[in-house]
Parts: sequence; structure tokens; C-alpha cells
Amino acid sequence: MALQEPKSMDECVYFTNRLLGNGKIRAWVFREQCPKCGKGLMGKPRDPKTGRAKIRSEEYVCPSCSIHLSSLLSFWRGSRVIQKKKSSEN
Repeated sequence: MALQEPKSMDECVYFTNRLLGNGKIRAWVFREQCPKCGKGLMGKPRDPKTGRAKIRSEEYVCPSCSIHLSSLLSFWRGSRVIQKKKSSEN
């Protein structure tokens, strides 16, 4: 399977370019199809006043059927905190 790069930022939920030591890292996460209707691409909810995505939201919304799904971000944050506590105990 070949690595597929995004053609635009509209295809991504997350994108970053970082420097790590002497190397560079480019990471992205593509938007996924809605598990309920299969028509729309899941994305962050939009602010009704400005129309911009709410970047700090921990849930994703389908623009076609308006289903809300919470992300695993809160679970990931919790496991990261537990790992930090374990490493500081040693």
C-alpha cells in the first residue's frame, strides 16, 4: 500500500510539520466517512456565527446526517497522564 498524501487541508482532520533532532516529520489524519449514512466526511463541528470549525472540540459531526461522535482524544489524554505518573515514580 502506497503512502497517500493529502491534496488539500480540507481532506485532513489533523496536519503538522515538525522538526525532530536532525530530521523532519510530516503527519496527517484523513477525514473518515460517516459510519451511519456513509455519505459525508466526519469533521469538527462548526461555529454558527463564524462558520469556522471548533478546533478544540472533542467530537466529530457528519454534515449530511448531523450525527455526533465523541473522539478517543479524552481517552488518549488520560492514558498519557497515567504514563507520566508511572515514569515519575521510578
